[in-house]
Amino acid sequence: MNVTIRESTKSDADVDAIVALSIALHQLHEACDPRCSRTLDGAGNMYREEALAWLDETDTRIMLAEDGSGEVVGMAIGRVERRPDRDPPVSAHIRRVFVKESARGRGVARMLLKPLCTFFASQDVAGVSLHYLIANELASRFWAGLGFEPFLMNAKTTVAGLIEKL
Repeated sequence: MNVTIRESTKSDADVDAIVALSIALHQLHEACDPRCSRTLDGAGNMYREEALAWLDETDTRIMLAEDGSGEVVGMAIGRVERRPDRDPPVSAHIRRVFVKESARGRGVARMLLKPLCTFFASQDVAGVSLHYLIANELASRFWAGLGFEPFLMNAKTTVAGLIEKL
């Protein structure tokens, strides 16, 4: 598969692709773990607003992967975070990475991450963090293979379950 990586624009087509891929990622999470929140009919509007805001941020980059026919088959979203009250004061967060199933296993996610890393390095980023769903075994293997190690536990329960234990 011939894939081209490019930075997203604010065009309707790019924003539509970001929204569709964001919804697909969330639906994958829903399928991996029934404890995930469910997307509702208005999710697309929320993702659209989020994408438009990110595209306006100078510290955020959204990379898109296009196949030979021009279809967007993947995305990676990364942000430089500046915290002068921390050491190191500049870090990065990979907000979202998703590749359509039809394009997986071909190195597309790695190709998407390379320009993000170039951007991070140009901003003197020291460390990179991200969140991924543990039940998403594909993501767990992918990120571990790139050297990411568990650092912060995000745990979940219901209010009823917590009250019962109290």
